[in-house]
Amino acid sequence: MRRIDPPHSEKSSPRRRRGVFGRAYVGLKLILTLGPLAFLLLSAVAECGPRSSALLPDFLQASACARRDLTRHAWSIESTLKTVSDRLR
Repeated sequence: MRRIDPPHSEKSSPRRRRGVFGRAYVGLKLILTLGPLAFLLLSAVAECGPRSSALLPDFLQASACARRDLTRHAWSIESTLKTVSDRLR
């Protein structure tokens, strides 16, 4: 026996539209997700030092300087550990 499908409008269930609170919740989730990412990207391209831009907030400049210092220490830790191990021998 052959089955007859209903027309397209009857086949699919209608999607509910989001209310004001639903849209606000989605917007808040988006801000909370992308906010830290934007902070990391801005601190990655911000300049560190006295010549840095006056348009950037102080905390972005400080995070850029901290990122530079951490990167410098991460690259030099291998030679430091090698020196310490050679001294311990």
